[in-house]
Amino acid sequence: MGDYFAPAQGGRFTSPIVSEAIAYLAGAGAVGAGQSSWGPTGFCLMDNPAKAELLRSKAEQAFAAHSRLQFLLGTPRKRGADISMNLV
Repeated sequence: MGDYFAPAQGGRFTSPIVSEAIAYLAGAGAVGAGQSSWGPTGFCLMDNPAKAELLRSKAEQAFAAHSRLQFLLGTPRKRGADISMNLV
């Protein structure tokens, strides 16, 4: 999908440093990686929490010179949305 928007955003990813970080994460064992909408948020998927924590630590060290770049861990919500209606 990123290739479709590449002409508009100047490349597959909107930020050169996010592009570099995503390439690093993908090369270090992420099972998937991408950019949220138009960015600049990048993300990767890991297959277990211990590997995710280790990769986060390594990425923080590798990109320590980029103070605005953050590596955060999150847990997916493993179910769909809850919708309720109040028909009063």
